[in-house]
Amino acid sequence: MTHSYNIALHLANMAQKMGERPALLIAKKKHVYDRFSFQELNTYSDELSVGFQALGLKKGAKAVVMVKPGISLFALVFGLFKAGIAPVLVDPGMGLKGLKECLDQAKADIFIGIPLAHLLRSIMGWSKSSHLTIMVSNQKHFHFCDYHLDQIRTLGRSKYNDFQAILDCQADELAAILFTSGSTGTPKGAVYRHGNFWAQVEFLKQMYDFEGFEYDLPTFPLFALFDPALGMTAVLPQMDYSKPIKANPQNIFDCIDDFKIQHLFCSPALLKKISKEAYQRNYPLSSLKRVISAGASVGIEDMCMLGKQMAVNPELSTPYGATESLPVAYISQQELLSNRLGQTDGLEDVQRYQAQAFEYINHHLVPEDFDLKSMMCADGVTRAMPSFQPLADKYSLAFANYLGRGICVGRIVKGVNVLILEISDQPVNQLSDLKACQTFEIGEIVVKSPATTLNYAQRPDADLISKIHDTQGIYHRMGDVGYFDDLGQLWLCGRKTHRVDQGEKRYFSQICEGIFDSHPKVKRSALAQALVGPVMFFELVQGQKLDQKLKEELYSYAQKHPFTQGIRHFMQSKAFPVDTRHNAKIKRELLSLIAAKHFGQSQHLKIAESEKSHA
Repeated sequence: MTHSYNIALHLANMAQKMGERPALLIAKKKHVYDRFSFQELNTYSDELSVGFQALGLKKGAKAVVMVKPGISLFALVFGLFKAGIAPVLVDPGMGLKGLKECLDQAKADIFIGIPLAHLLRSIMGWSKSSHLTIMVSNQKHFHFCDYHLDQIRTLGRSKYNDFQAILDCQADELAAILFTSGSTGTPKGAVYRHGNFWAQVEFLKQMYDFEGFEYDLPTFPLFALFDPALGMTAVLPQMDYSKPIKANPQNIFDCIDDFKIQHLFCSPALLKKISKEAYQRNYPLSSLKRVISAGASVGIEDMCMLGKQMAVNPELSTPYGATESLPVAYISQQELLSNRLGQTDGLEDVQRYQAQAFEYINHHLVPEDFDLKSMMCADGVTRAMPSFQPLADKYSLAFANYLGRGICVGRIVKGVNVLILEISDQPVNQLSDLKACQTFEIGEIVVKSPATTLNYAQRPDADLISKIHDTQGIYHRMGDVGYFDDLGQLWLCGRKTHRVDQGEKRYFSQICEGIFDSHPKVKRSALAQALVGPVMFFELVQGQKLDQKLKEELYSYAQKHPFTQGIRHFMQSKAFPVDTRHNAKIKRELLSLIAAKHFGQSQHLKIAESEKSHA
């Protein structure tokens, strides 16, 4: 008999193992929760699966799901999986225009949503391809749709013996369409097969050694769906999941206290908020033994502050990947804070990183050969020099970011193939069309694994630029640039589209920003592009203003590091525009538009005159 890869089998297996143990706990108010067991969730999703089949829906159909996190969402997604129907999941924070574009691309057969979603569907003309609409609401009276979810469930109960609750699915059969947030470009629907999800579950088990009977607090709904498959209880705090940065840390602390939660997943921006609150209040989170944060770079100081409030020997991890291929690599706080001499930094050391890096750069202590051979070598390849190794041996991986080495995302997950190829903005037909990069050479990151999606929904143009159909299989171009060091660790240097080429010199966002972030008057920096060349935007520390004196100081500082030499245009921003999902990815494209409008010939001449005064 052929093995079925239906991802919902994990829930069915866990329901047999866990029975009445809670699968889902939903905070309604302080210390009050709705409780649903593994068995209840499994039965509910079985009934929905049979109900969908009884309506005549066939395997391979697609269903838009616009439902708030809760029992209905969990049961719906697993019920659709069981019936072989692919849920289409879209980030509601991307805006009405983005939502319409995504739903038009998906060409779904079914639209399932709360009353507001159906109202907007009717007004905005969303998902016109859907021939069946289902309401999810506590109200029994409904408009704008054909069925209420309760009717589907009742139908499933009455027809339970007439259909197979969990259909057999092969690894290459459609499982879901997950839309990217659009934070790094136009939103696209990654087409997931059941084999992709199956591989992700196995990768997560391999990476984190999850144990059954653990409690997890996921602040991102899609990751919460992995909990039942892993045998963990998902505890959903009171928060607006479309705006996680606005979550009240105390609501999260209450959940941790109420259930002695061992595992937390959150975005870097929310991690910063939680860490600061817990550390300043000295709030004990002693049951918490593992924290995972993903979606953007994570502040090492934030991790250290939270770690001090957690259990003994806490595990704080930052996996690297994308919607199209997750996971790719991962690294722990312990590894980030360690050097090659076996020493590990603490919070006090981390808090001195900025000042130490500033001293190195400002006093010309960065080695003379610490350059990228004028950024562009004769063969057109950008290289990060191994001459940095004396500093790398002495200082931690996290500190290296301030010296312009990029961000270390760690070791590659076993079973994932990662290549670094020369940077190209053109479609690539096969791997041999691009030169493979050597150790310390910066190139674009290309990946292939059983979890890598093969195509986008209705976007052949995106497939052409993002996928490489090689004889070895289909590779995904991550859109990031980086390199491998001599230990096989992967380093990120920024998004490929965020690099700035100026003459023979090339600037990478993460490298330039790491250097400028070491300046004591800078809170955060961002690289943008205008016709005049690279432009650095700054969020400054409180009380600072980007006047002419500070501009000259920043210009002088930039010339002291080979990677930032030549940057001479600076702008201030009160708050950088960031993505909605993670509240951490800087929208550098918007900053580039601002810079393009701001800088004209007169500004260029003014900076040129300032440069003469330094000569």
